[in-house]
Amino acid sequence: MLRQRATYKIVMFLLAYPDSSIRIIADYMNKDPRTISFHLKKLMKIGLIESIPNGKERRFRLNNEETVNDLLITHEKSFLDEEWNGFL
Repeated sequence: MLRQRATYKIVMFLLAYPDSSIRIIADYMNKDPRTISFHLKKLMKIGLIESIPNGKERRFRLNNEETVNDLLITHEKSFLDEEWNGFL
């Protein structure tokens, strides 16, 4: 999941800004909230993030920041290949 640019970017954003809404994430990524919702559902399905009710909207946070940090460190080199050149 972290090899996909959109999900990687969402995870990195949630590391820095936990408890963010779809609207906040969509504004940051300059994407439609429906697109963000699609990616968030994928991340929730694998248990990487969780959804927290907050009034009429939902907020999202990483389930386990330590696990995410370990994954990012373990696979760091794969984010630096030619496909990702210029993205980070």
